[in-house]
Amino acid sequence: MQHSSLLIGTQKSSTRLEYTLDLVFGNVIKTDYKISSSLMEFQQYDGPKLYYAEQDIEGNHFFIEADEFLFQKGIRSINDFFKINNTPFLFKKNNAIGTDIFSAVFYVTSRMEEYTQTTKDKHGRYLPENSILSKMEVLHLPIVNVWLAYLKSEILKKFPNLVFEKKQFSFQPSYDIDMAWAYKNKGLLRSTSAKILDLFKGDKAIAAERKAVLKNEKKDPFDNFDFFDNNNRNARAIYFLLMGDHGTYDKNTHHQNKEFQALIQNLANKYTIGVHPSYASKSISNNIQKEKKRIESIIAKEVLKSRQHYLRIRFPNTYEALEQAGIHEDYTMGYASEIGFRAGICSPYKWYNLSKEESSNLSIHPFQIMDVSLKNYLNLDPETAIQKCKEMLDVVKLYDGEFIFIWHNSSVQGEWKNWNEVYLEIMDYGFKLLEN
Repeated sequence: MQHSSLLIGTQKSSTRLEYTLDLVFGNVIKTDYKISSSLMEFQQYDGPKLYYAEQDIEGNHFFIEADEFLFQKGIRSINDFFKINNTPFLFKKNNAIGTDIFSAVFYVTSRMEEYTQTTKDKHGRYLPENSILSKMEVLHLPIVNVWLAYLKSEILKKFPNLVFEKKQFSFQPSYDIDMAWAYKNKGLLRSTSAKILDLFKGDKAIAAERKAVLKNEKKDPFDNFDFFDNNNRNARAIYFLLMGDHGTYDKNTHHQNKEFQALIQNLANKYTIGVHPSYASKSISNNIQKEKKRIESIIAKEVLKSRQHYLRIRFPNTYEALEQAGIHEDYTMGYASEIGFRAGICSPYKWYNLSKEESSNLSIHPFQIMDVSLKNYLNLDPETAIQKCKEMLDVVKLYDGEFIFIWHNSSVQGEWKNWNEVYLEIMDYGFKLLEN
């Protein structure tokens, strides 16, 4: 006889615990569950049940010894880890599975360690080497999914008739459009200034290319939208568009440019459009909202997805600003200088706001691979990059997760030409995994 509902007993509850149980049993290893703080209800229940508390009680149930962590508030630094069968874990306990797995999941996915980290790169970004996951040497593993697969297998040993829902692997190409064109549609002032700079630098090749493009004798090197279009294979690709005001790190075409608007409208007819909040908008909700509205006025659709330009996140400010701007889903959770799993998870999940100690409605979609990370940060050759991308695709497929990669329209021609094979291999391999 199959039992479809797991009763989770606890002596006390908290928003952290409720959030974590929903992440675990409502999202990653899905099964129907109910939380009860009634000891009588728990003891009388004759189906599969899990008891989460500091001390165990008599009865036929699965027990996880609780740390105080999920019943506390504020920030706590976790630096120690241990291994079970060569897999690293956090929050060591003397129970059947050896860990308070719920506290471990919450600590990693909440990004608590990033709230107080002061050592950052020149763009104000958290460094992957500072993460506990780096110290555990699991940045390239969705360790939360690994932990929860372990939890699921152990629960099934106790209650083999408990039903867990089968999840589906998903493959998500996404594109960041920082500059739609390298030379075209920049306006007279910017184009003239660029020409003068070319002469000043003595860069004859760039000057010649710019001249040929502006005279319509050559295609703009960033105009690679047909290339993406021909390889998307009807995928639900997402294009994130930079709409911020011009600045040192925000150099896209002006949002009122007619050709830019036509490009955006054409993309919106085929794909999902997201906003790419500008470098200057890391935690300024008014800027994000302004840039979001610029796209919405062009495509006449509501924009609900975003990814921060330069992947700049400041906790909790950036995510609070996104919520205030009406963003429902964010795709920034990943590193520029590394590939892998910044939050240790390959499943989308709701953000928990530690400053307010509450779950939010903002969904986080972690990405694993970015073109610039592979080539410029990790200095990989295309062949090695392909191998690493396939390995990461395999591990996300193994845990029925969501694989997301980032490619830029600027990463196709010139010095990137040999990297087209990497992009094509990712697309081909990802679609093959979808079919299997």
